[in-house]
Amino acid sequence: MDGRSYTIGVLGGMGTYATIHLFRQYAEVFYAEEDPERPRIIIDNRCTLPDRVRASLYGEDRKQLVDEMSESVRNLINSGCDRILLACNTAHLFLSDIYRQVPEAEGKIINIIDVCIDSLCENDS
Repeated sequence: MDGRSYTIGVLGGMGTYATIHLFRQYAEVFYAEEDPERPRIIIDNRCTLPDRVRASLYGEDRKQLVDEMSESVRNLINSGCDRILLACNTAHLFLSDIYRQVPEAEGKIINIIDVCIDSLCENDS
């Protein structure tokens, strides 16, 4: 697929260095002779989000976290992103809540937990 034909969104900032690492991996995965051959990527480096671990374990600021993550996902979709990545592994725990607020995100967000499970099942075969 020609990289110019789609756009990838990244909800980052939940560990700014995790977002940087993900972007570096993106540059390596989408090998290109020239940069214009790569997909466009839009990063929302939202480093002001409440702590995901505390929200998951203790419910601290969970509503605020889900609301803000949902807003970022909606903004990425409205910016034309075809696929969305969450740079924080723990953030994936809140996907069902995000899908309730942003149903159009389902099918656009690449769930790394599902991808890992699929990969393990394929390798087990």
